[in-house]
Amino acid sequence: MALLAYLSERYAKSMESVLRPSGFVGNYYSDTHAKYFRFIGKCDKTAMCLVVVGALIWGFGDLIPLDS
Repeated sequence: MALLAYLSERYAKSMESVLRPSGFVGNYYSDTHAKYFRFIGKCDKTAMCLVVVGALIWGFGDLIPLDS
């Protein structure tokens, strides 16, 4: 879980760094920003959910009753 969360966060940060211009910005930047920054936000939320679920499983996984 931690590895998947790390990969998701790394992927989101690499996309975000590409979409943050440091110089001249053309007319199409606002369209690109609107199109792709929503996906980056989803990747960040996915990473956070994976961390929370992984922590819950790690902390309370032994308390799950299994009938085997």
